[in-house]
Amino acid sequence: MHAQTEKIIEGYRYYGRSNLANVNAFSAALKQAGSGYGYTPWLYGAMGAPFLFRTVEDVNTEPVLHELPHERIVGLLNNLGVRVEGMSEVASGERLAALREEAWNTVRDKVDRGIPCFGRGFYFSYGETSVVQGYNAAEGTYIISCWHDIQSVPRHTLGERDGLVDLYWMTSDGQTEDDRRTVRDALALAVEYAEGRLTSEDTYVGVAAYGHWVEQLRKGAVDGWFFAYAAHEWDTLKTHGYKFLEEAKVRLGTQAPAALDQAIREFKAVQARIHQVYELFPWSQPRGLITDTERRLEAARLLEEAAPHDAAAIEAFRSVVDELGESADGNRGMPA
Repeated sequence: MHAQTEKIIEGYRYYGRSNLANVNAFSAALKQAGSGYGYTPWLYGAMGAPFLFRTVEDVNTEPVLHELPHERIVGLLNNLGVRVEGMSEVASGERLAALREEAWNTVRDKVDRGIPCFGRGFYFSYGETSVVQGYNAAEGTYIISCWHDIQSVPRHTLGERDGLVDLYWMTSDGQTEDDRRTVRDALALAVEYAEGRLTSEDTYVGVAAYGHWVEQLRKGAVDGWFFAYAAHEWDTLKTHGYKFLEEAKVRLGTQAPAALDQAIREFKAVQARIHQVYELFPWSQPRGLITDTERRLEAARLLEEAAPHDAAAIEAFRSVVDELGESADGNRGMPA
């Protein structure tokens, strides 16, 4: 890289404090925008992510590649007092070329103005999120940071693997925070996701996802490395999700819906069992099928116990959403 042709937002970069790439990228952008929500339970919960349990037929894959409603998750950041806008589209041919050009011009404009950008597919495959720190005009490259530190990425490679052009930017001129809206929108996403309306038929969600893991563990078909990878993600999300619900009760005070108490109890039961699973299989484990039958079957038992509590939590979320109702402005996501 040639420093004289680089343009970088000073102090803006990816730090791997979380085991979730999107949380790391969002936290970096929030910090740059002057928000104190980076890495907090309120950020995790406001995204809705702790409440979305899913897997695919082949459980021996990285969980980041499983379907998540990424655009909806990013849109929920707007409830944190910031304004997030962007583009996310899978395309090919001339349309892909046009999106690449639009993304390049957008990054140059935003970086020149000190506006933080982030997105998926810049360095990793479809599911990973990177911080877009800047660009090199002479070399035609994005300067990004991610799990693999700082990288120079040719502009023409954006979307070459899967056609995805995914880019967002964040400013501090967002709508006024409303804790009722934040809680309602996050839990509404959880309910909709658990109903299977936001994934393809190839993805197991909610109780079905628990059941698939239990079946695969009892069959002895689970690779220990991948299971620990998944359990690490689950433990992080469920722990922060439980803390979010408890904080929501405090923030809402006398306006807290009655069903929130049940939601907290049920989700705590989920979190406790998931944490036990993670203690059985902490990150990281050796690659290969799990040979310790006792640990494997105990993990299956704990997940089987967690499933009905997760379902009960979703039903409680449904009641919380109904009780909180619509916000005054009816905003449910990313501003136009």
